[in-house]
Amino acid sequence: MNILAVATFPNVATVDLQKDISFMHFRRKTFALFFSLFSFSLFAADISSDFPKSDYIAQEGFGKSAKEAKSNAIYALSAYFNTEIHTETHAESTFSGQNGKTQSKKSLETKSHITSDVVLKALQTTKPEKRGKTEWKCIAYINRRDAWNLLEPELRKKCESFYSLYKKADSEIEPIYRLKTFSMAEKAAVDFSESFLSASLFSKELTEKAFGEAFNLVGSLSSKIESARQNCTVQLSFTGSESPHIKNSVISSLSDCGFKAGSQVAFYTAIITIDYGLLDLSGVTVSNPLLTIELLGKSGTIYSFSASGERVSGIDSKLTKTKAEEELVS
Repeated sequence: MNILAVATFPNVATVDLQKDISFMHFRRKTFALFFSLFSFSLFAADISSDFPKSDYIAQEGFGKSAKEAKSNAIYALSAYFNTEIHTETHAESTFSGQNGKTQSKKSLETKSHITSDVVLKALQTTKPEKRGKTEWKCIAYINRRDAWNLLEPELRKKCESFYSLYKKADSEIEPIYRLKTFSMAEKAAVDFSESFLSASLFSKELTEKAFGEAFNLVGSLSSKIESARQNCTVQLSFTGSESPHIKNSVISSLSDCGFKAGSQVAFYTAIITIDYGLLDLSGVTVSNPLLTIELLGKSGTIYSFSASGERVSGIDSKLTKTKAEEELVS
């Protein structure tokens, strides 16, 4: 894996990721004890001059060998990110008002994956230095701009996907198309927001400067969707015959599509036609039922639908119609 070049410092060494990852795996339990005994203070006084907080994220690691010090420095940096991600995910979940556990877990896993991938690519360490007879010291660090540059292309792609849907939805006149497109924008906003917040871990300033305008629109999605939904009212109009069973089924189906059905003052009209197709065959009534729905808006027909049921029969027309309606409902 390629490691990004960063500003040159005395005794700087790049990271051998394959060896370090393997070593980190086997030393995880040892480090858990080590980490509980030592405090890794971000940007301690003796490293802030070489690794200013505005440009770098850095952590120190100590050990009885150069390899252990290097591993502990990388773990300390990882612990920092885990803390930041947990804090950010909790704040995001609280702010959004979405139920925490499932949503927070998804956000946490997504940010952890994105951040870990970037950390592995942008991570650097100084050459371990011996301090005294038995202690070694190493610094693991990430150049914020380099890490942010790794995230920017994917973030830009997700931003454009969300932004184009948002703008298209905002220009729609038909409420149902407006609702549909805003709902699509809402789904795209999830991926965009995840990447935005992950990039902010490395540089809040760069992220907000490049994508802040689009990100601010995410907060207005709920009100936009609700407003569009309130306008998706539909009045039912039956021709020929009206069946309570079919009426309830149509209302339920329209509701699933975002319509508020049954209103007397509505933006849309749904014309429902039932054709039982009754035939009297030697004392037995046969039906080949057919249902059509035409949805009319201000600009004309925006949707039409037809469905036929299985052929049914009964000893009289009333019983046959009941069976036919059950077929159409299904």
